[in-house]
Amino acid sequence: MYASRNVSEMTLSALPRDIIRIILRAKVQSMKSIRLISPSWNAIVLEHLSFRKNLPPLKAITLESPVQQFYTNKDLPVKVIVESDHCMPYQNNDSSHGIFPGWTTKESASEELHFESKYIHFCAPQRNTWIGDFVVIAFISCVLQYYHLNFQIILTIFFILIIILTLYTSFTRNSFQRGVELNCRKLNLILSQCSAIQILAMYDVEQSVVNIVREMIGSISINSMLLANMEFNENMRYLSQGSGENLQQRRLSATLPAANGLLGQQLPPSTRTYQHSQIGATPAVSQGARSAPSRVPQPPSLPPHPRMITCLVGGPLAVWQHGCSTMVLCAESRMSPSK
Repeated sequence: MYASRNVSEMTLSALPRDIIRIILRAKVQSMKSIRLISPSWNAIVLEHLSFRKNLPPLKAITLESPVQQFYTNKDLPVKVIVESDHCMPYQNNDSSHGIFPGWTTKESASEELHFESKYIHFCAPQRNTWIGDFVVIAFISCVLQYYHLNFQIILTIFFILIIILTLYTSFTRNSFQRGVELNCRKLNLILSQCSAIQILAMYDVEQSVVNIVREMIGSISINSMLLANMEFNENMRYLSQGSGENLQQRRLSATLPAANGLLGQQLPPSTRTYQHSQIGATPAVSQGARSAPSRVPQPPSLPPHPRMITCLVGGPLAVWQHGCSTMVLCAESRMSPSK
């Protein structure tokens, strides 16, 4: 039995390169294990994964900001949650402590990937803090003057505080910027090693973070997108511009039952379906009467169109000229894209 197993292993490792490529094109689940068969298998697998179309897709990427009352609008950190049904090329047995230090990995099967970061920043704070710091230093100087100290002493203390504040601000900004660059490299690595994103969800994410994510995504195909509790503007329509191949020829699903199945829960009843031509015209949307929460009405039947979108009334209607197969806009509550 042992001898026969050795013969089979030797036969497998001696397969021609063309046969190995055919096996890889059959969407083998465990790329990590088949790389261990032989050096030739390892080389062919790496060559296979060098093309984006051969990379595994990501099940979901979620970007979520905390409750805004604890942060200023321009300093919102972001939590990143990554889910995949496949072992990613960069994943190893110690991914949470190696490539992504500080990220936590949830219990999952060996070939699945589910890990998330703490609340991190992807861009430097936009607000100017030097005015408030100057007011604090001026207040300290007034207090010292109240105790009848020499003006020259007060002026000296004032400049010393200014120098200390400048050095501290420079140090914290540099260290903060290094953390921002590290976080961007991590997210960029995740996006560079996938062929598509099934669900991209963003909750309360600032426009500056959206711009960074849009640049990282580039031409990666996004099947469905969920934006909730966000301020939409004209620039956000370019987030998924160019994603996917021949979007006009793809059959897109935008019905309410499909969206419910996608999100794993019932959507609010006030729902409308728009064609691409209607979205470009930014029509006025009225919420209308709500039905019982337990009864979700079907959206109005529309003629087939290559680009249709499901919009949840309750927030501004974004102007998307290039989009995903399904896009859900919600301004009522946070929803998890998948469980």
